[in-house]
Amino acid sequence: MNSWYNIIDLPLFSKTISAHSLIIISYSTAYYFLSRIFNQNLKWPSKELINIPVLVSIVLLTNLVKLSSILSGGFSGSAQYISLFISFIREPAEIILVGTLACKFHTKSRGILFILCFAIIYWLLPQIIFPGPDGVYSINRGRTFSVIIASLCFLNFQKWQNQLFSKSLLIIAIPLSFISLGGLVMIEGLMSKFGDTFSFKAMLINFSFGFEPIIFDNAATVIQWIDNGFHEMRYGLTYLQALDGFNLFGVNFVSPNEWYVWERNPEYASTGGRYNFSAVAEGYLNGGMIGVFIHGIILSIISIIVRNLLFTRFLFPYNVVFFAPMILIVNTLNRKDMMGIFGTFEILFIGSFLLCLISLFIERIVQNKNA
Repeated sequence: MNSWYNIIDLPLFSKTISAHSLIIISYSTAYYFLSRIFNQNLKWPSKELINIPVLVSIVLLTNLVKLSSILSGGFSGSAQYISLFISFIREPAEIILVGTLACKFHTKSRGILFILCFAIIYWLLPQIIFPGPDGVYSINRGRTFSVIIASLCFLNFQKWQNQLFSKSLLIIAIPLSFISLGGLVMIEGLMSKFGDTFSFKAMLINFSFGFEPIIFDNAATVIQWIDNGFHEMRYGLTYLQALDGFNLFGVNFVSPNEWYVWERNPEYASTGGRYNFSAVAEGYLNGGMIGVFIHGIILSIISIIVRNLLFTRFLFPYNVVFFAPMILIVNTLNRKDMMGIFGTFEILFIGSFLLCLISLFIERIVQNKNA
């Protein structure tokens, strides 16, 4: 579907732009004041929190379980639940391992370069070389960039006490990130041909924005549905149903993301295909432009909760171990519905908790043997 060329509808385009501007303003303003209210200071320990051999063993084990699940067509019974919790540990363990290895370098530039090289070899190249389960090549560029940022955050706080990035480095990094995202989009387009909708025009637009225009189109589509009376507003109902996202073993409600794909393209949905959603779309679905404003505030509260993982003494000294993987949520704020965000938060938190628990258990066994 190429309906995201809704940019031809100038009134709808203008309203969608206004809605995105509104959510950025509400999010930024709320985050600014909340960060002042909950401004805390905590010095993070510079010691190695989890031993590298332990991290390597956990990463190898979690990937082995994942591979076994794929080859066997999935586990059943109690093995299914065990493999589920093991899968929660995989991403936090990978991020902490890369960040811990980067901490071994004595200069900032070498630590950053190591993370970038590791990401290319471990996260990016396999996606380019091997097709997905359906035989189609696809690059999850958002995840690749998210794990790079998460690993850099670990290095920043664990090794350099929040002094890794200078203003000049950030100024250079931001445009380079957009260029890199656009380059990955073009590579993915050349490899997958975008199905039947491949065009250099679409690739160039993606390259220019550095993000998926489909997110913008999702918002425009929902705004159009509500304004034209095709669907009714939910008036906050999706936020209550979003609590079901904490249910690890199934959900009782249809998420906005699920609802959207079935309403927009039932044939595509019946094949298991899914679109990303939109923060603006969910906000507008719950209350028009006022809902968009409120949604921005809700997202800012989630961001503050993630930020404060760095400062709560309850998690000390493992604050950075919990915080760094949570950066992956940043990749979901603008594209997932609230149910998906809650689910991602829970999975990453449980994964980080289990990672620390296993590390402490192994450390205690080693201490008892050496005693």
